[in-house]
Amino acid sequence: PEGYYSLELATNHYSLVCGIEHPLVKVEKSYANGIPDDEIAKYSFIDVFLDRTLLGASTLRQWVAPAWSSFKRCLITSYFLPCVPMLEKSKLVSILPAYTAKLLEERYRIKTLRTQTKLLTNKPRLIWHEVTNSDPLRQWIRSMIKSNIAKGNPLP
Repeated sequence: PEGYYSLELATNHYSLVCGIEHPLVKVEKSYANGIPDDEIAKYSFIDVFLDRTLLGASTLRQWVAPAWSSFKRCLITSYFLPCVPMLEKSKLVSILPAYTAKLLEERYRIKTLRTQTKLLTNKPRLIWHEVTNSDPLRQWIRSMIKSNIAKGNPLP
């Protein structure tokens, strides 16, 4: 809106993940363009809860993969990290931020799957009002954030 400024911080991508011994890992090899929805629908999801008022969806899956909204759910949680060991040892699947999934693959026995359905992305932004636009400290903080983004350093 008028009187506000913003800075795009990143582009967040999301991935479908499962344990490395999950049946979908073998199925994925059969499809050059990724796993079709009918194969994914055979398995239950661990869903991450979202605040509906912010995004118009109650789970991360509904938000980034609306085509999968009707697929089965086993568990809904506000925190996905404690559920990662469940993915290792079950036939459950989940949606995680792609960068997080990549890091977790190094520590846990999980795998990111290629899917035919492209998951939505989001672009978080730093937003500030014109009242604070000239404040030297806040200008410096914004410049540090912008500089780190330009260098490709991920934000915490």
